Amino acid sequence: HDRKILHWDLKSLNLLLYQPVTNSTDNIQVKITDFGLARPQCIKEEMMTAKTGTYHWMAPEVLNNKPYTHKADVYSFAICLYEIITRKTPYLGKQPMQIVMAVVNDNAWPDLAYVPADCPREMVDLMIKCWDVDPNKRPDFKEISDTLDGLL
Repeated sequence: HDRKILHWDLKSLNLLLYQPVTNSTDNIQVKITDFGLARPQCIKEEMMTAKTGTYHWMAPEVLNNKPYTHKADVYSFAICLYEIITRKTPYLGKQPMQIVMAVVNDNAWPDLAYVPADCPREMVDLMIKCWDVDPNKRPDFKEISDTLDGLL
């Protein structure tokens, strides 16, 4: 986002490790791929109303066909963070339309019961903040980066 590009399809399948991770001291670099749906950030918000992306990672406002902003990417990041923390696929066993209905009608999120007890509370809090139903309450990636840096 600091390069004024919105991804619109941020998901774990589009996040690649630069090199294998073999131990806890390795420098982990993640490369974001598949910019097929990406758009310049200058596009007017009201133009961004079509469902773009994969349902498991889509923000409620996208699933609801409402105007959306860069905060939809933040929501998608939260779902990726869930996968990293839990090592589980979000909404496992649900069909795409079941996911849409649960997120749009019930404000559902992936099951927090899978979060390990030893996961830092700040990481869980960040994930929950990023998938807030209100996009205005979601942090931007600068704040997310600062929070993650503070956990190191």
